[in-house]
Amino acid sequence: MDIPLQAGWMVRKMFEARNTLVLIQNNTVGSLIKQIYLQLIGNNERISWKRLRFGNNAHPKAQFTLWLQMQGKFLTMDRIASLGVNVDHACNLCNSHNETRNHIFMECPYSVKIWESVLKWMKVPVSGQHNGNNWRIGSFK
Repeated sequence: MDIPLQAGWMVRKMFEARNTLVLIQNNTVGSLIKQIYLQLIGNNERISWKRLRFGNNAHPKAQFTLWLQMQGKFLTMDRIASLGVNVDHACNLCNSHNETRNHIFMECPYSVKIWESVLKWMKVPVSGQHNGNNWRIGSFK
């Protein structure tokens, strides 16, 4: 049976999952839920930065802030201005660039110093030197 065109997202996923269930029904090894989950996710590559958001001991507020940053929903001056509010675009940390999410978290000289201190304290290697373009955090695993 074909998936109905008027079906919502969730119903479409259920129709797509029925093909996976046929493959799992004869398998008796391990939990059925685990088998279904593994079939549904497929052979996708693991995300190296997953531990930044999940499975860490950070406070909920820090986790929520990181989630906002990753989704591009963090309220920076450029985002507030895009909503039609008249604001000063200057970064309050360095007063030399416009405040954007990338600037606040990775490009601002003040933020770079904080990141370098935190990474040094955590003994995480930093590759490259900050010159505005090639400063990167070492790999998180």
